[in-house]
Amino acid sequence: MAQSSFLHDRRWSRAAVAASVSVALWLLATGGVVWAHARYDHSTPAQGETVAASPARVDIFTVQEMKKDTPNTVITVVDPGNLQVDTGDTAIDDADRKHFSVGLKPNLPPGRYLVSFKNVSDEDGEADHGQFAFYVGTGPTAAQKALDSKLAITSKSDDEKKSDSHTGLIIAIVVAVVVVIVLVAGGFAWMRRRARA
Repeated sequence: MAQSSFLHDRRWSRAAVAASVSVALWLLATGGVVWAHARYDHSTPAQGETVAASPARVDIFTVQEMKKDTPNTVITVVDPGNLQVDTGDTAIDDADRKHFSVGLKPNLPPGRYLVSFKNVSDEDGEADHGQFAFYVGTGPTAAQKALDSKLAITSKSDDEKKSDSHTGLIIAIVVAVVVVIVLVAGGFAWMRRRARA
């Protein structure tokens, strides 16, 4: 009877350890992916670019595919007087959902144009947003360059920082799982010694 109970305890112990290890491995495998998003990769016009003539549209490319048919994916463009100069028709490219664009009003006069965008990743539902400026006809002044340096575009390093901020949590969970394994194993070792005594 005691031997049967001992074998049952060993089987339960192995199952608990296997389940704990599985959870730890799953957390490690998914930890770096869950917090990524469809961040800005490049655009036309490019960030800070000076174009000779008024462009027909702004094209933005992201590192992940974006969710289709969401009101949260939009590009707006304003002129130096803060008047909207885009046509309000932001569209995600059906052939390449890492590309979205908006038309611009024709014959934009020379100056600085501020692009603001937001989107939602199709991979994990994470939202992203940012701003950058481009110039028509004339390059930026020192004051405009200073303004441009304060604009935020999510970069790869931002993704890594966000992932790093969750790394501590993942490590804490893994450590907790290991502690549980050690406690379970120690408890069964103690029970075995007690049963033999």
